[in-house]
Amino acid sequence: MNFIVEKYKTITRKQFFLYLILVISFIVSVIFVHHNYSFYDRPIAEVIKTELKDTTDVMDIYDNKDQLFSRLSLK
Repeated sequence: MNFIVEKYKTITRKQFFLYLILVISFIVSVIFVHHNYSFYDRPIAEVIKTELKDTTDVMDIYDNKDQLFSRLSLK
């Protein structure tokens, strides 16, 4: 923990503003990506019809039971 405190004390003003800009840029980009749906005029893809091809019961290494569905997408 002392290492972090010492590192914080030796940080320059220029480095502080650089880190601050990086953090703000990251937060703004996450918010932008989460709310950019208004930039799309039309959907990228549309599934019209599917057929169930196969169903398999599976169990993972933690003994969680689940079903795996294989579907055939048709246009």
